[in-house]
Amino acid sequence: MTTNLRVGTYNIRDGGASDAQDFARQLDLVAGLDILGLQEAKHWDRDRERRLHDAARALGMQPLLTPSANHGCHLLLLVRAPRVRIVEHTPNLAAGTFHHAASRTLIEVDDRYRITVLHTHLNPVSPDMRLAEAGWLTEYAEEGRRTLLLGDLNTIGVSDPEPDDWSCVPWHLYSRHRLVLPDGVYGGADRRAIRTLSVAGFIDPPDHLGVAAVPTTGYWPGAEAWARRSDYVLLSEALTPALTDWTVIDNPAARTSSDHLPGIATLDLGLLP
Repeated sequence: MTTNLRVGTYNIRDGGASDAQDFARQLDLVAGLDILGLQEAKHWDRDRERRLHDAARALGMQPLLTPSANHGCHLLLLVRAPRVRIVEHTPNLAAGTFHHAASRTLIEVDDRYRITVLHTHLNPVSPDMRLAEAGWLTEYAEEGRRTLLLGDLNTIGVSDPEPDDWSCVPWHLYSRHRLVLPDGVYGGADRRAIRTLSVAGFIDPPDHLGVAAVPTTGYWPGAEAWARRSDYVLLSEALTPALTDWTVIDNPAARTSSDHLPGIATLDLGLLP
């Protein structure tokens, strides 16, 4: 039996492809995972959750829906049963305070490894609110706790480069991305949320593995032309010994399916002490 656990995150953009064939192609990008977090599952609660069940059946996974507080950008966590068993699930861990949502799910893998899975989509328009949302998540990085944090965090990484020329971002969207200095002038990228998570103990796979931090968004027509990271699978220190790989799926099919690219972390649970 393999001890590899493959964990992915994917913002599918506005509910995913409308054409059935295109939607199937979109799901093919993330097929074969053990844990998957989808963001922007818009309208997946309609028609008796038909699209939710279509996706779960196509992927062969068990779904857990978390409604979003805004814009219908629901979260969907999928796990591969029976290997991954759901012990408990809290679909709204922050009592409705997130712009979108955050869920907490305790799972057991291979009847042996208990892991807390946090799934979220942080505030896309307010760095201050994004920082406050991160504050709800830091406690799960406590020493000895095995935690995965996955989702669209709407921030670049702690050490990611920022634009040499901020003109790639329209000036009226600076407030989403840039730090406001005490004198009211814009500074560099606002990284407070991701730094808060990092200081708490969450580990970013590319940093830990020493590989390039591949952008996951910024290529879509009509959006900010800033190739950057937004999508993450972070690990608590207790899980980090198991991390063996981080991959961003960047190919023509992925780039034409959504304005975000899927990210996948591979863990070998047999490496855990």
